[in-house]
Amino acid sequence: MRGCIQSRIIEVNLTKGTYTIQDIPIDVYRTWLGGGGMGAYLMATSKSYSDQILILPGMLVGSRLPTASKTSLCFISPLTGIWGESSVGGDFGWHLRRSGYDGIVIHGKSKGPVYLLITDDSVEIRPAKGIWGLSTCDARKQIQDQIQRDASIAVIGPGGENRVRFASLMFFDKGKTHHTRAAGRCGAGTLLGMKNLKAIAVSGEKPLQAVDKARLKEELRSRGKDIVKKTIGLKRFGTAGAAIFREESGDLPIKNFAGSSWSKGIKKISAQNIKDIYNPRPYFCRDCIIGCGRVLNFRGEDISGPEYETTASLGSLLLMDDPEILIEASYLCNSLGLDTMSTGVVIAFAMECCEKGILCGGDIKWGDSKAILSLIHDIAYRKGLGAHLADGVKVASEKIGQGSGAFAMHVRGLELPMHDPRAYVSAGLTYATGNRGASHNESMSWYAEQGNMILSEMGYPSPLDPHTPKGKAELVITMQDICSVYDGLGLCKFLFSADIGPPTIVKWVEIATGFKYSPEELLKVGTRIFTLKRLFNMKNFTFGTDTLPFRILNQPRTSGKAKGVLPDLKYMLEEYYNLRGWDSHGRPTRETLGNLDMDGL
Repeated sequence: MRGCIQSRIIEVNLTKGTYTIQDIPIDVYRTWLGGGGMGAYLMATSKSYSDQILILPGMLVGSRLPTASKTSLCFISPLTGIWGESSVGGDFGWHLRRSGYDGIVIHGKSKGPVYLLITDDSVEIRPAKGIWGLSTCDARKQIQDQIQRDASIAVIGPGGENRVRFASLMFFDKGKTHHTRAAGRCGAGTLLGMKNLKAIAVSGEKPLQAVDKARLKEELRSRGKDIVKKTIGLKRFGTAGAAIFREESGDLPIKNFAGSSWSKGIKKISAQNIKDIYNPRPYFCRDCIIGCGRVLNFRGEDISGPEYETTASLGSLLLMDDPEILIEASYLCNSLGLDTMSTGVVIAFAMECCEKGILCGGDIKWGDSKAILSLIHDIAYRKGLGAHLADGVKVASEKIGQGSGAFAMHVRGLELPMHDPRAYVSAGLTYATGNRGASHNESMSWYAEQGNMILSEMGYPSPLDPHTPKGKAELVITMQDICSVYDGLGLCKFLFSADIGPPTIVKWVEIATGFKYSPEELLKVGTRIFTLKRLFNMKNFTFGTDTLPFRILNQPRTSGKAKGVLPDLKYMLEEYYNLRGWDSHGRPTRETLGNLDMDGL
């Protein structure tokens, strides 16, 4: 044990109904960190990685450092067939660490439905026969009643049970009855469903502390107020508070990325309007001082309010402007266990197919609230059209054909997130080169382009032109490496808003663990993590897939600040490969791997 690092991981074999404890050498943490970095290392050195899901808190989780709450889930995505990863906040990782473990590796398949209960040095595989089939909320309550103790609980819904390829894993904090966070991307919930694993409950009580408690106290005092001040908008309105700004900048996806302006509609479903109607209160992940989450009372029940990505995917993307329906659709996805981003994209695809006469005879209209709620339900239970959409937009478009691939919005099978690469062209390069496919969390490079943020600790003290391809390869590389470090440490990327980068993070790592890095050394760790995931994917996808949807590359927006802009992906990719030390096909060279101390991987 070193600070909050436990150096032990639970390995569960559901087929045999057994578990073992794996000791992790401390040097592995220094080289790969925790979270997604540790996940990449463990999967790369495993003989049976294709069957596994790894649940790993970041290396700083439990240290009390600001926002150090993130847990990474790493696996082969049932949606894309390549590297799958989803990051989640809340208190799950904190309680797992307090149980005495740094993570869980799960493989095999149970004969019948089960759930895991992890407490202080105790792991149980319990039957879940009466819980299988329940919504995430009802399942949490049943598990809570059975274990007769407060716990942090991660649970799948009918979406995961029915193998919807983009099913989410929903998290409930200890003592909370509403959904607190979601591991939504890439189908983590799908994989648990395939394993007959309904839920994981953790409830540890072991003490955790940073190595240097005195410096920790001083850092919290000296930086805490500044972080709160610079992120106050997130506390006031949540992530969806930026939706109006994103519509004005051309970043908000509209009508399956075919629209250009939607100012009246976004104001109706904006966080500002929802605040006036429902008066939501902020939610804080463990050790968070930002409070970007929303909790509101809806029809007599406390539920989680829609995030920005949900506001866009189930709102503007579908031309749906009713705030009550938005909240209901968000809650329905969470209860059924569906990723709201992928759900919105597949429904938008279906609506466009209907508009073009490819499906439905035009019965499903843009903005049709009843159809949206019905399709969410049908996707989770694989009924009717929902059965096709449940496989994701890539597979659905391949089955439907008739030119529908031109408006199937995905990269390597992962549906686009809700940021338009025609507004911030670096986002296009981020999606095209992302190890998961179209994932905004792999770089969030547009923070340096949107004009209202300073990233001096990342090397960008002033905003960049959002529409030019020049310099964007270097920006995306820097931000991908920093994000890999953040994921490995378990830090929330909203710290970018407070200009927290490598110079500060190396101090935090030393305070928590005693590990000493220079900013350059820490970035090299990030490069190593990102590159290992790329190597992992080279076994599973063909070259030439570093691309973007046809619409993004060929159809500019016709109004607004992003009018006429198309990302010059060819220019950016050539520069990116060169700066990464990859060949012209996007493969890391032997020299590059040697420089990263990765010769044996």
